[in-house]
Amino acid sequence: MWNNRAKTGKAYKGLNLLHKAFGVAAVTQSIIDQAINSKWHDFEDAIHYEAAIASGCDAIVSRNTNDFSCSTLPVLSPAKFLTRLHSDEEE
Repeated sequence: MWNNRAKTGKAYKGLNLLHKAFGVAAVTQSIIDQAINSKWHDFEDAIHYEAAIASGCDAIVSRNTNDFSCSTLPVLSPAKFLTRLHSDEEE
């Protein structure tokens, strides 16, 4: 049981760092309406995309980059995002 608590604590610590660094994109009725009207294959991805656009995001990070083939924003895998983030920190 202790091992699970340690893993959970580590996960929450990581989530807290991400939240402080990046914030949260709002999902409003307007975002839902835009996602519905977009007719993307995957509705959840459409919501993510529309929320990212409305929030002025520079990119989308997803393990399923192929799901965002219609995106006008760059779509990065988590590994590629971390590589870019690390290289930006060195500059």
